[in-house]
Amino acid sequence: MENNQKGFVGMGIIIAIIAVLAIGGVAYYVGTKNNPALQNVPENNSQSQIDNNASTSTIDKTANWKTYTNTKYGFEVKYPENYSIIYTSGDSHITFRSNGSCQSPVSEGGEWPIDCQAYDILIQQNAIGGPEMSKIFINGIQAEKFTDSSGMWSNGTQILVQFQKGQNWYIQTFTFNQSKSQTAEGIMNKILSTFKFTEPTTQVNTSNWQTFKSAKYGFEIQYPSDLNYYIPNNGESSVIFNNTTQATGGSRSYKIIIEEMSGTTMINGVEKQTIDLTPKDMILNALNQRRCNTENSEINWVSINTGGVEGIEATTQSGNACLQTYLPWAAYKKDNKIYYIESSKASKEEFNQILSTFKFTEPTTKVNTTNWKTYTDAKYNFAFSYPLDFALSSRLKQCNGGESLDSRACLEYTGNQTSNGFTAASIDVRVNKSMTIDECQKTWPTTDVGVPTTQQKTINGIIFYHDLIGSGAAGMFDTIDQYRTYRNGTCYTIALDVASNRGQSEKGLSNEFSDMMLTKLQSVLSTFKFIK
Repeated sequence: MENNQKGFVGMGIIIAIIAVLAIGGVAYYVGTKNNPALQNVPENNSQSQIDNNASTSTIDKTANWKTYTNTKYGFEVKYPENYSIIYTSGDSHITFRSNGSCQSPVSEGGEWPIDCQAYDILIQQNAIGGPEMSKIFINGIQAEKFTDSSGMWSNGTQILVQFQKGQNWYIQTFTFNQSKSQTAEGIMNKILSTFKFTEPTTQVNTSNWQTFKSAKYGFEIQYPSDLNYYIPNNGESSVIFNNTTQATGGSRSYKIIIEEMSGTTMINGVEKQTIDLTPKDMILNALNQRRCNTENSEINWVSINTGGVEGIEATTQSGNACLQTYLPWAAYKKDNKIYYIESSKASKEEFNQILSTFKFTEPTTKVNTTNWKTYTDAKYNFAFSYPLDFALSSRLKQCNGGESLDSRACLEYTGNQTSNGFTAASIDVRVNKSMTIDECQKTWPTTDVGVPTTQQKTINGIIFYHDLIGSGAAGMFDTIDQYRTYRNGTCYTIALDVASNRGQSEKGLSNEFSDMMLTKLQSVLSTFKFIK
């Protein structure tokens, strides 16, 4: 969001906040450009260039000073040994003040303490606006400088110096008593001469992290050992990492969602081919679907590259609650698919560390159909193949354990692989000639866990509308992948079902067994085709 404050970080207000132990936030001393009391004090030539080689003396007058290092924003600066850090806010707002009379400032203005100097650093994405500022250089960095002596403190002077690096503005203010101007400005110049940028570092220990691999979609990613992964029975097209055993909850979570880029998508009221959209377009569209306001420049976009695959990362430092909920968020576009990597309640440092481990691998999705049998429906012109540990069932009306009046084929697992709580696995192919194309291709909204209830998927050249469905009763639980496609006036629905009895297993089926059985069902689905 654009921030055009016409004034400065108000040291009087800040110290007043500190004095009453108010909670964080940045207060501003707001002036106006047309106020004649705001004087842009001309800077003399000796102050137009501030660097650590400015002094001709061989004595380093800052040798005994303390050093403040900010690893998040990548800078360090020295400050006098009699200064103390009295206020910080998320590494983006740091306040220093000299000892002595600075300890008990008057909170409502008045006389600025004679021996008090205050030094403030604020990092944000917008510069502080106001009257015309003079240009100076600090260690070769072009900066803006402004002096104000008309604030809420009598006999108080404030000097603002700000410069930009990347997307951030580094805003520094110095406040002191006018009678000590020469001494205070000398200290200020020495402090500024020690300011230097360093490499930002993230201190995330990854030594005991685990690795998740998806052979089907060809990627792997590392995640913290205190998190579990959960696959909502959709064949790894979405994976959730959190510190629970379910899809929701936990102190923090990450999601990987893979979607086929097929069909059309509405962008700002205009229908566009999804395949033509960029990863940035896709993130913006997803945020808009979640009713986030993306019109203002509150999102920071950073290009990323993994193994030659271009992507985008979206972050924010704004107060927009919706953006804070869903960002940071990264996306890659590969092989007509969009790969989303999302976070919730997580630190940007850990998200970036996880993102840095993401890499594409060679997918292994080819199915060996040697010795498989084939089912053909001549009336509705479709066919599919299935392995020897499956068999066609004559119980068409009760396929998947429920009432299915329009079932054309019911394929049930008859093999000997089992697990505690597992009861059945089956595929049901149903047809409906009374359903319209809009009803057949209906898209359901996104679930609370951020996984779209309906996704478009292309399988064997056929565009399907894919739903995630779950049902349970009397201790039984069914997780169903449902695929819908419309052809020649008929809606075809293919339901992949893995059923379990939770009464036999306290935690239900293990992720590993459920994934294995679902992979078997999807291998059959991958052979589905229309024969005319």
